[in-house]
Amino acid sequence: LSDMSHPESAHAFFIYAARRQGHATRMLAGQRLDGWSACPARRVPRPNLAMALERLEGFRFVGLTDHWELSVCLFHVMHGRRPCKRGEFINTRPSASGMQARLARDVLRSRGFRDHADESLFHAARDRFRQDLKRWNVSHKLCTLLRCTKDTVGTSCEGSS
Repeated sequence: LSDMSHPESAHAFFIYAARRQGHATRMLAGQRLDGWSACPARRVPRPNLAMALERLEGFRFVGLTDHWELSVCLFHVMHGRRPCKRGEFINTRPSASGMQARLARDVLRSRGFRDHADESLFHAARDRFRQDLKRWNVSHKLCTLLRCTKDTVGTSCEGSS
């Protein structure tokens, strides 16, 4: 993200976000878009939220990037409690965080931006994640005991196998 404190950057970010509404929902629903969906001249199909939610139910595993350690640990618990590896805790796709992310969120809120389809899909994924944590009794304490946290295995690829 560029500097959100500049009006031009904030406006460009808002336009980008508006053109990307429902993108995750469309992807999960299998609504193929030929070309880049943020193109201003394109007519983009309405996101099929019902199909996306139905497909989400069929997933064997749902994790959240905002809860990466718990997601990795949950995956391991669900699939035989195999040991976690250091490389699983490396952030290979860093994104905006802290002040930059707050500014971006504030830009969207100040202009009344809402992505109803993707928000609904995210809430369903978050609920599923929470249910699976409970069903499999996964907690930070268990993950530490299983040596499935950044602190217990590290975050470098060295020594991983």
